[in-house]
Amino acid sequence: MNSPTLMFDLGGVFIELTGVTKMLEWTQNRLSVDDLWDIWFASDHVKGFETGQMDDLTFARGIVDEFDLAINSHEFLFHFSSWSNHLFPGSRKLLSHLKENYTLACLSNTNAIHWKNMCDKFNIDRYFHFNFPSHMIGKVKPELDTFTFVIDQLATPPDQIYFFDDNPDNIQNAAKAGLKAFRVVGIQELNETLSRLSLV
Repeated sequence: MNSPTLMFDLGGVFIELTGVTKMLEWTQNRLSVDDLWDIWFASDHVKGFETGQMDDLTFARGIVDEFDLAINSHEFLFHFSSWSNHLFPGSRKLLSHLKENYTLACLSNTNAIHWKNMCDKFNIDRYFHFNFPSHMIGKVKPELDTFTFVIDQLATPPDQIYFFDDNPDNIQNAAKAGLKAFRVVGIQELNETLSRLSLV
């Protein structure tokens, strides 16, 4: 029997999500963290940017207007570009070990700015056999067809794909697509889950 494929989200699993504090500051704390994420995930500007259908400045202008931020679009882009620059300690070691034993893939809602940063700073793309950044495949999680697209690209039965993500909506639809899906937040939870599944 072939070994399973392990597929991972990046933000919140290997990459520390930053920028929330700054966004709350720019909204002058009118929003809670949950409100902020609800608006972000529902935003057409975010979806357009993360599916590669919107340029940087149009995205920034849209976010500044949508959230009524107390800054201009250029200042937003300046700070936004650094929000994916923190890799959780232990991530490189774990990924290098896993790559020796499994086929690895990443499936991440991201954009051209953050993806370039992650590749330039961490060589994140080199840790995976398959990379599915949303802005390159034109699809975002948690949409069901994102998972079916990736399954087709991997040419692997879905029940042989283990998927790890920090977002419960993504986990729910991944499971609907037939993946073995597990919610993890951060590298420690990921290690614990992989151990429980006897994958490390």
